[in-house]
Amino acid sequence: MRPTPWRTAPPRPAALLDRLVRYKGVRAVLRTRAADLAAATAGPVLPMRFRKGAAALELFTAIATLGTPQDITLQELRIESFFPMDADTARVLRAWAKPKRARARQSGPRSGQPQIGQL
Repeated sequence: MRPTPWRTAPPRPAALLDRLVRYKGVRAVLRTRAADLAAATAGPVLPMRFRKGAAALELFTAIATLGTPQDITLQELRIESFFPMDADTARVLRAWAKPKRARARQSGPRSGQPQIGQL
């Protein structure tokens, strides 16, 4: 049996990792070779997929930093932005960005569109 790296970690992080690998599909991904995983994503970005019930979001992220900051506080600044990877995710995010009044005036969700409380 191959040793797992988190078995030597302090107790709290090790317990968290043990809990996370029990989620459905995590062990299979951990066993996947890096080359196979890269081929499966087939692109320069690694999508993040979130699912709760029927609602699903697929996003990618970009982290911006300042190249030559003159101030030490700006040197530490990192801005992370999330972008939708598909039209369904974009639609859900746009719906969430609308003011409450505009959402209340809508006649109802389009079929299959998750509501705010679903995620």
